[in-house]
Amino acid sequence: MKHLILIGLLALYSPIVYGAFSINDIWEIEPVSGSDNNGCGWDAASSGSDFTTSIIQTFNGTSITCTSVGAGTYLTCSGDSPNANQVGNTLHTSGGTNVIAPYFFRITAINTGTHVYTTDRNVTSGAAAALTGVFGGPCQTPYATFISSVASGNAIYFKDEAVFSISSTVVTQVAGSITATTAPNRWIGYTTSRSDRGRARFQLVTTATAAFTLSLTAQSVENFDIDCNNLSVSTGILVTVGGAATEQILNVKIRNGCGGGINSTSAGTVSISSTEVTGVIGNAAITASAGTLTEYFNNWIHDNTATGINQTSPMVALWNVISNNTGATSDGLRVGSITSIIAMNTIHGSGRDNIRSSGASFPNNPVSIIKNNLLTSPGEYNFVGGNLTAGTGAAWRFDGNAYNLGPGVTNRFDLDDTGTGNKSNAIGTYTNNEDVIMSTDPYVNVAGNDFRLNSLATSGAMAKYSGFPPSVVGLSQSGYPDFGAYQTKPQFGYGD
Repeated sequence: MKHLILIGLLALYSPIVYGAFSINDIWEIEPVSGSDNNGCGWDAASSGSDFTTSIIQTFNGTSITCTSVGAGTYLTCSGDSPNANQVGNTLHTSGGTNVIAPYFFRITAINTGTHVYTTDRNVTSGAAAALTGVFGGPCQTPYATFISSVASGNAIYFKDEAVFSISSTVVTQVAGSITATTAPNRWIGYTTSRSDRGRARFQLVTTATAAFTLSLTAQSVENFDIDCNNLSVSTGILVTVGGAATEQILNVKIRNGCGGGINSTSAGTVSISSTEVTGVIGNAAITASAGTLTEYFNNWIHDNTATGINQTSPMVALWNVISNNTGATSDGLRVGSITSIIAMNTIHGSGRDNIRSSGASFPNNPVSIIKNNLLTSPGEYNFVGGNLTAGTGAAWRFDGNAYNLGPGVTNRFDLDDTGTGNKSNAIGTYTNNEDVIMSTDPYVNVAGNDFRLNSLATSGAMAKYSGFPPSVVGLSQSGYPDFGAYQTKPQFGYGD
C-alpha cells in the first residue's frame, strides 16, 4: 500500500503530460521498416514528439522490462531510457505476467526520475512483471490490430517503401462515431515526406474485393496507386456508407484490369478529385448509383473497355478529361434522369457516345446545365438526349458546347426535335446558337494524350476564347474562356 501511495505522489509532483486516443492521433504504416508489433500511433496534441517512424524502446521482459504492484495504469520500468518527449506515443504490449496483451496503450505521462509510465487505460490486471512489447515505431500492414483503435479525425499514413500487398479490403473504420464537428479520417499515401502527395502503391492479390471500402462517414482516401493486378472481380474503391455521409477520393490512380474503378452506393456526398482511372474491363470505370451528390473535379478517366462514368444520381462534373473508353456500348459519360452540372470537360473517343442519357428527363431537368464541354470523335454521337418520342427540345441549358464529328455521325441526337421542327416540349422554343462545330481534330497531340487545343483554324482555334460565357448580362466586359478542360494562356490583356 505504501508503494502505491509513493507512486501516486511521485506522479503528482513530477512533470506530467496527458493525452489519449483522440481526434488528434497520427498512425504510420511502412511495409519495409515497420512491424505490426510496434506502437504505430502518436497523439499530435501531446507535448511529446512523433516517434511513429522510429522505435523508442523494445521491452524484452528481462533486461528491459516493466512491473506493477497491482492492476492499474502505472508501469515502473528498468533498463529503459525515459524522456519527456516520448509522451503521447503508443506502447504495444505483447506479453508478461498480468499484462493486458496484445493491446495498444497511449503513454500519457512519464516520470523520468522514477521511470514510471502512465497509460491511458489499465495496462495490468494485477501485480505485473516481465512486460514485453514495443514503444513507438511504425506498423507494417493495414491489417494491424491498431485499426480498431483509430478514432474520429485520425490520419493514417502509408509510406511508399515497397508495394503493399492487399489480400482483403482495407475497411475504413473508427472506434467511435463521427459527428458534424469532428474531422474526417484521412488515409494518406506518401513517398518521402507526409506532405509530398506521392502515391503509396497497393497491389490486389488473390481474393481482394477492393483496396478500400469506405463504410463509415467522413473518410478521405488520398495519394494511392491501386493496381488491380487483372483481378476482374475486384474494384479499386468501394463506397458503401449510408446516411448523410461525405466521402473524398483525392489523387488516386486505379489501374490494370479492375472489374470497376470506383463503385459508390453511398446515400451521401462523394467527391472524386485529381484521380486517374484506367484499364477497367467491367461495366464502368466509375459507377455512382445512389446518393445526394457525386462531385468529379479534375480527373482523367481513360483507356477503359467500359463506360467512363455511369451516373444515376445527381452530379457535378468540372475540368475532367474522359478519353478513349472503348467498346461498342461504352460511353464517356452516361447520365440518368437526374440533376447534373457538366461543364468544362474534354470527352473524346468514346466507343459509343461521349454523353448519353439513360433517362427520359435528362437534359430536360430544369436544374441541369451542360455547357462549355469539348466533345470529339465518338463511335456514334457526341451528345444523345433524353430519348423522348418527339425529341428533346433545344434549350439554353445545353447550348454552348464544341463538337467535332465522329466517323459518319452527327454531333447531337434527340436534342433538337429532329424531324419534327424546333418544338417547345414544355420548356419554351429555343434555337441553339452558341455551339461551335469543328471539322478536324482540335488537339495538340491526341495520340500522345495531349488534349490542349491546337491553333488550326478549322479546329483548335475555333474552341479558343469562344466558350461560355462570353460576357455577363448587364456588364460591358468580355470574357475569353476556352471549351474543354484546358485553358489557353491568353496572348492579350484583359479588356482587349
